Amino acid sequence: MNLAIVLAAGEGTRMKSERSKVLHTLLGVPMLSYVLDAVRDASFGKRIVICGKNEAALKETYNDEDIAFLRQPIGEGHPYGTGYAVMQAKEHLTDDVPVLIMAGDVPLVQADTLKALLCAHTESGYTATVLTAELDDLTGYGRIIKNDRGLMTGIVEDRDCTPEQKKIREVNSGIFIVQAQALKESLDSLSCDNDQNEYYVTDVFGILADRGEPVGTYALPDSDEINGINSKDQLAFAENLLRKRIVQQHMKDGVIIENPDTVVIAPGVTIGRDTRIEQNCRITGNTSIGTDCHIGQGTVIRDCTLGDNVHIRSSELEESTVANGVSMGPYAHLRPKSVLGEGVHLGNFVEIKNAVLGEGTKAGHLAYIGDADLGRHINVGCGVVFVNYDGKKKHRTKVEDEAFVGSNANIVAPVTIGKGAYVAAGSTITKEVPAGALSIERAKQANLDGWVERKFGNPKEERS
Repeated sequence: MNLAIVLAAGEGTRMKSERSKVLHTLLGVPMLSYVLDAVRDASFGKRIVICGKNEAALKETYNDEDIAFLRQPIGEGHPYGTGYAVMQAKEHLTDDVPVLIMAGDVPLVQADTLKALLCAHTESGYTATVLTAELDDLTGYGRIIKNDRGLMTGIVEDRDCTPEQKKIREVNSGIFIVQAQALKESLDSLSCDNDQNEYYVTDVFGILADRGEPVGTYALPDSDEINGINSKDQLAFAENLLRKRIVQQHMKDGVIIENPDTVVIAPGVTIGRDTRIEQNCRITGNTSIGTDCHIGQGTVIRDCTLGDNVHIRSSELEESTVANGVSMGPYAHLRPKSVLGEGVHLGNFVEIKNAVLGEGTKAGHLAYIGDADLGRHINVGCGVVFVNYDGKKKHRTKVEDEAFVGSNANIVAPVTIGKGAYVAAGSTITKEVPAGALSIERAKQANLDGWVERKFGNPKEERS
């Protein structure tokens, strides 16, 4: 089984954060997840993550993944460097298989790139293959040194380059594949006799070349993929590149996106053809959107499933399911565990939480429906509140098909409103309403004639 070693122990001091660098997110997903997913999808079945002080946080984040975590000892008496990090995995270098080595802070790398690197390595018969790129800004990148046969003889770090070597535009991406047996032997020959007093894994290539082992390169077409992240501004830069990549792919797949520079779509989101997404929308998490939907400007959707022909105007949806033909907004809010049946309509400032609304049910405006089961073709009037919390526990309400709840009514759970029943406007319902009944619960209206004049005098005389 092909093996991948992902280096993730770096403390990322330039990030100025208490959070592990590789757990900072892009579009809501930890940057390390992009690397691990790309590695897995490129057929590196065994994944080893080298961690440090962030061991507990990494294990908690990826507790359901098939990943081996190896802790790199850090502190006084322990050496540093990428070579030392890779040394922690020596016991796993048993079979002579291709070993991918890369850092966990390059979230833009794609599985297809790693597949191509593996294919080039395998077909060439190289002992090691380095993924390289040609850049305009070479600052900080190690240069690739080759002999007259085009084989790599080593990597010279930017600060150590001669004036002639600084002109070399082919640089080390920090991603490479080495045959396991050769890697294991080379690690034993690494030295930390350098100005940083660290073990560098890049020294492996010089060691192999000196032994006569063929070391080759594979050029990366898109140099953006090797952008590493060491600061918050680099995080923002990479997130924007990733966002553009995802949005462009959705448009290629038939989604209409207005003003794509303002739209955020997370990886893994699926969207059907002819769906239109207006500006300033954010769609993240495990979200699926059907065909021919209309997602209005400013809408936020997270972890939701939407059917076809859904129309949303400037609303927020969380962890909910929406059937075909639903319309909502502006400023509707679906909180978690909400389920809307076909043709449901929610108007402006309607909030739904942990509730099921059946086919054709409508809540036109200014209503709260929480912890409730509503049947089909129910009308919920303006200002209706489902009162579901008594200060200690939450209770559930049931409203059966074709019921009508008048404006400004309070439905105090637990209670059932029967099929076809009517609740009069302004009522506070605390008891069951039988099917087909009209329920009125409010004080009798009393009009006190002449009260205003007796209280305040004649307003006409004051104005004159």
